[in-house]
Amino acid sequence: MYKKISLTLLPIIATAWPAHAKQHCNADDDCILMNQWQIALAAGWGQRQNPVAAYDDMDLYLIPNIAYYAESWFFDNGNWGYTLTDQTHYSANLTTLYTADRSWFERWDPVNIFIHLGQPLTISDPDELQLVKQRQNRDFTYLGGIDNYFYTDFGQIKASFHHDLFNVHNGSQAELKWRQHWQLNNIVIDLALASTWKSKRLINYYYGFRADENLNIHQTYQQKSGFNRWIELTTRYRFDTNFDILGAVRYTKLAESIVASPLINEEYTTTYFIGALYRF
Repeated sequence: MYKKISLTLLPIIATAWPAHAKQHCNADDDCILMNQWQIALAAGWGQRQNPVAAYDDMDLYLIPNIAYYAESWFFDNGNWGYTLTDQTHYSANLTTLYTADRSWFERWDPVNIFIHLGQPLTISDPDELQLVKQRQNRDFTYLGGIDNYFYTDFGQIKASFHHDLFNVHNGSQAELKWRQHWQLNNIVIDLALASTWKSKRLINYYYGFRADENLNIHQTYQQKSGFNRWIELTTRYRFDTNFDILGAVRYTKLAESIVASPLINEEYTTTYFIGALYRF
């Protein structure tokens, strides 16, 4: 029996799509046999733009992809899931999720391994930037929740909600995403549009100032919930079952409440990668 795998060749660029039965697959390469590990490695060059002022952009050279789908549960690039229902036009899964927010502060966060209201406040003093960087510590956490998928003739729609499982920030995140997949002979194209809501507590934890970071400005930043909006495009040329040439790009417009943080010096981020993918 087959299950649908993620078309996310670059987990830093897009979130995974969960396991589905064969009827949901758009093409043979969109599926994987159950109870079988999928291991792939993309090699090439790309960059992930970091909007946090004290941190550098991240170069991308090697990107792994590891997935396993069983009858009811699955593992996909560090996230776990359990299928509640899998129907022709709808499926639902309990899933874990790690967000991109911590990845701006930690180079080896899983996101980096697998891709406004008025004028924002800024920090211009280089010494202050380094002091902030030294004091910043954003702990890792999993979010847990539910993914709902709707399959239509016009693409796949995902509606999800997740909440902090480990009481790190007690925040929440919700997402509405549309995705379409096209295949013409050996050329595969994926396009996705999404809006991601982040709660006030989540935004405050990652982008607010703590008492030991204040530099006399932490009280001037008023956090609130907000929406990130993003678009991504992934293209692949399949030479054979195991080898692809690929290119991917993602543009994210940050929420106004994130841009307003003194830590942030960009209103958007971009990620791009070009290279080759080999499936083992």
